[in-house]
Amino acid sequence: SMFGTRTLTTLAPCPLFISAAYHHLPCFRMLLNAGANPNYNFNGPVNREVLLKGRASCMLDAVLKLGCESAFVSLLLDHGADPYLVPWDELDPDTMVRLKVNAEALRVYQEAK
Repeated sequence: SMFGTRTLTTLAPCPLFISAAYHHLPCFRMLLNAGANPNYNFNGPVNREVLLKGRASCMLDAVLKLGCESAFVSLLLDHGADPYLVPWDELDPDTMVRLKVNAEALRVYQEAK
């Protein structure tokens, strides 16, 4: 891949990720409406080790792990984010609590699958 493996584990430079990290919904919506890729940074199989370290592998994974409200998940899904890129079924409840996942956001994500 032209980005190498580093981008697979690091979403930080991405404006979409930054707006999610600050839970800034209007900015997040604007970026998606302007054509930001909702499946950003997914260029191969998700590395389980990376997931367990709490690093995000794609934007949908990121908004869940950042504890963003359900509107972030809905926006990503509405803009074509693929829920199957996030292997959340493999994460244990302790990890879910540690990552402070928003329950409503998780429900919206699970219903999309």
